[in-house]
Amino acid sequence: MRRTKAIALLMAVILLLSLVLLSLVSCGDDDENTLVLYGWGDQDSLPVFNRIIENFNNTVGAENNIKVKFSAENVNYETLIEQSLSGKRGPDLFFVKDQYFKKWTKLGFLAPLDNYLDGVDLDGMWDTAVSRYRYNVENNTSTDTATLWGLPLGNSPTVLFYNKTALEAAGVIVTSVPLEEITQEYVDAFNTQHGTSLSVQDLSRGFYRENPYVNGSLAWTRPTGSEVMVFNNRIAMSWDEIEDLAGIMTKSASYNPASPTTYGYYTEWWFNYAFSVGGDCIEDTTGNGDYTFTLGDTNSNFLVLADTTVNGNAYTSGSFVSYNDKNYLASAAGAAERATLTEGRYLSVLPSTYEAFARFVNLSQTEARGGIQVSPTTTTVTGSGQQKTGFFANKQVAMLVDYSYNTAAIRRLVGDTFEWDIAPLPVYKTYDDEGNVAAHGLERGHSSSSCIAISDKCTKKDKAALFIRYISGEAGQTVIAESGFDIPNQVSLFSRYASAVTTPKNNALFASAAAVQTPGDWWYMPDKVWIDEWAVALNQNVRNNGNMTLVQFITEYTPIANRALDKYKSKP
Repeated sequence: MRRTKAIALLMAVILLLSLVLLSLVSCGDDDENTLVLYGWGDQDSLPVFNRIIENFNNTVGAENNIKVKFSAENVNYETLIEQSLSGKRGPDLFFVKDQYFKKWTKLGFLAPLDNYLDGVDLDGMWDTAVSRYRYNVENNTSTDTATLWGLPLGNSPTVLFYNKTALEAAGVIVTSVPLEEITQEYVDAFNTQHGTSLSVQDLSRGFYRENPYVNGSLAWTRPTGSEVMVFNNRIAMSWDEIEDLAGIMTKSASYNPASPTTYGYYTEWWFNYAFSVGGDCIEDTTGNGDYTFTLGDTNSNFLVLADTTVNGNAYTSGSFVSYNDKNYLASAAGAAERATLTEGRYLSVLPSTYEAFARFVNLSQTEARGGIQVSPTTTTVTGSGQQKTGFFANKQVAMLVDYSYNTAAIRRLVGDTFEWDIAPLPVYKTYDDEGNVAAHGLERGHSSSSCIAISDKCTKKDKAALFIRYISGEAGQTVIAESGFDIPNQVSLFSRYASAVTTPKNNALFASAAAVQTPGDWWYMPDKVWIDEWAVALNQNVRNNGNMTLVQFITEYTPIANRALDKYKSKP
């Protein structure tokens, strides 16, 4: 006990000293030509940020008699910002993770940027990054016309990292060909090369095997020595396909004792499962910040196949029917109206949000809990003393969902011990008897993003604006792109990133993922208190300990989550 208290006291002293030192950097320097920037950086990103700052100081800064001083804090950054900006002074500029963005905006830490955007090409940036830094503080909504409070430093999408060497050792043929290039000519050449007799439909899947697994109808079977299996990293696997492949790569008596990896698949996020069918964990029922918890929603979702109208609202092909309108179809709409829309091929019926969420939860659940146990629990990963990147690098999991910004770390950790690459996140799909896609969702997921902001207390906002335009503009983003650290915030510069890296080979996927991926749930509200009300129980009691069923969780925690959300609603 004494040792614990001593360690806690030591950590508090270290934090206090770091805050004091960083405070002295900004508050002790009243030079009108010096801008103090607070941020973070690890061994992969810090050299990149330092290079950008040095370039600025030697060019635009020198021309305008401005110098930027950068102070990096990785461990206690949230505390640092909140303590420094709650006082009289603080940094002139600071990095903001999207998870803190709304909280710090409501606290008045960020200056609005609408008057400092001359020369900024917002249209050239990933809209999925820019849009998350627009915010209406009054009603907690983000629209195209809301105030812009930060410029994105980057947009880091999630993808599926996979161990190619391990897959091939398990007898899987790994290929990389876009769907549009899978012609009969290509298939003939493939069959000749591999001694197979596959069809165009067979090779048009993310993962093909002769004896497939289909959740709920075709049981999983261990592959025979002669069974043909093909994984294509250019096509998203269906939920069934990734579970099938994950079973092959799971070393257990129930699956494949000879697997070269301990587990087949690990993701700590449910987002791409719900997002791919048009679901989410909360929905705004009025468009004015009136949110309700929806992970337990059992009404079908719908993908629009042809332009149509639902409940008086127009929809274009390729979009999802809104939460309110799909509930209208489930309850208020007549059977004839629903049949006209679905049987007439205007709408495709997709799984409910609850069904999508259950597929995610079941990945690590035991069979007794209705799961398939091809994934480690989060406590298994953290209990190993590793981050998930280390878990992947040490061949303990064959497939890992992670951010593009961790690519540099994976390169470093894996080295030349095995060959790896990336593939799209899994998406909902079903097939007809001929092997053609019968129904599908959309490739969706979440991305991580950070922005750079000007402190509202900054007395040199015009000068600070020069730097945020530089680091988020072509000059700064070119350094990020060519470093291979992460993809830049501008679409036109992605080719420089792609040219700078040789691993992963399938790096073009980062661009298509960044274009459609949106924030995680930590961005939705001004803080994460509402998430803690239910996520702790979900992870501890359902996913890790298995002492609560998903049905019990939804029943007990939906009203708790809604009470938490109610505290964020606009009050008259």
